[in-house]
Amino acid sequence: MIAGLEHVKGAIAAAQARATAQFGRATVREALANRASLPKARSSIAPQIALARRCSPATADRHLGLARALPGMPHTRAALTAGIIDERSATAIVRETNVLNPELRARVDELIAPRLATSSLKQLTGAAARCAAELDPAAVVAKHERAMAERGVWTRPAPDGMAYLSIFGPLTGIVSAYASVHRHATAVVAGHHETDDGETPADPLAERTHTQVMADAALRWLSGLTPGQACPVALNLVMPAESLLAPKSANTDAKLMAQCRAAKGGSETDGDDSTAGQTSSSPGAHGHPGDRDNTHPTLAPAATRGSRSTETPARIPGHGILPAALARRLLLHGCEPTDPAKPASPQHDSPPPAPTPGGTRLAEPAQVFLTRIFTSPDGRDLLALDATARLFPPRLRAALILRDDTCRTPYCDATIRHADHIQPAADGGPTSLTNGQGLCARCNYTKELPGFTTRVLDPQEGPEAGRHTHVTGLTTPTRHRYLSVAPPLLG
Repeated sequence: MIAGLEHVKGAIAAAQARATAQFGRATVREALANRASLPKARSSIAPQIALARRCSPATADRHLGLARALPGMPHTRAALTAGIIDERSATAIVRETNVLNPELRARVDELIAPRLATSSLKQLTGAAARCAAELDPAAVVAKHERAMAERGVWTRPAPDGMAYLSIFGPLTGIVSAYASVHRHATAVVAGHHETDDGETPADPLAERTHTQVMADAALRWLSGLTPGQACPVALNLVMPAESLLAPKSANTDAKLMAQCRAAKGGSETDGDDSTAGQTSSSPGAHGHPGDRDNTHPTLAPAATRGSRSTETPARIPGHGILPAALARRLLLHGCEPTDPAKPASPQHDSPPPAPTPGGTRLAEPAQVFLTRIFTSPDGRDLLALDATARLFPPRLRAALILRDDTCRTPYCDATIRHADHIQPAADGGPTSLTNGQGLCARCNYTKELPGFTTRVLDPQEGPEAGRHTHVTGLTTPTRHRYLSVAPPLLG
């Protein structure tokens, strides 16, 4: 049964590909018949497929590319229809041959046909890439040049309060960087990595494994820090005041936070009603003054409400949930008083970057700012920021990110890049929390294409999510409507 269902999944993927290709052709024909903009019509295809398949627009691009390529690759199409290969394998073959003209792509399809039933995803990908490089090496070189122009660095959330840092760059540079970190970790584990005096370990092993030393060294080098130096990176935390100052740790936490405020001039909160904190482990985390309201971390507890569990998890917008105890530890990191008995961390490290001038040591107090936000009585929805704060665009943008977490387009989990007016400002739409939504760049541009409309729905029109819940309705050129519900702020 398991094997049979896997074959059915391949057949379904092939049917979806045929329907996708047909939808793309119909959209173009309709635009030509109506003398509409052809580039805009083509740009609207993938976003509509993304909504229909409940995936991101980037994933929809791959589905659309597969649908357009399969008619010219009869062996791959037949294998997918019969369930011999799955959609991932077909997509990988299409991706590796997308630089070839139709004749050469069909030739690659013919060459790898005998391997379709017996090869893994990785093997099929390598075979397609190898054939493409042999048939048209110039096109493959041009593809590499385009890929070089797309190099960059990204982060994405991981479970358990962790995250991934991805560097997309040339093979030689990535291998060289990995080898450098590997050599450093090997020296630390062997006890051969010392400071200039030859006596004190520059990077103490401290019961870490080889891979843990590699991860710690790579992050420290990229941050420009020395061992033991507090990292000047800000985290956005959303958590209720009850979790921030849990009774069993309230005395300790309050003392530490008071030390931070006394050392750095932070302000006191107005009691337990609606408090939010902004934390940073060094002044360097502030960044450019103009970006301070956008990048400065925010800890946003709930408004006054009934009793709430002291272990209600915190949320990092765009990344996920953290246990309350771990969130308190991150918030208070760097607030511990100096321990005279603890030796200072060494100042010398391996070559990669030199220490950042003026870096903050772990023993120095961190900056802690507390600012109130206001939620609905059940703590689900964001209503406003502190009334005493200046309500200018950067502050309002921060509120949108707090409320929406990720791009508000259904099924798109991309990072918020644009603060969008749901009713365009040119049409009289106000710059307000209700008329605003956080979107990724692509979805914001898609929203402006002909046939796409978005409006804020009244509570009775949307799902039973609460009278304060922000709900929008997105209508596509095919008149399909999709609801976008702001995620719970706490819960």
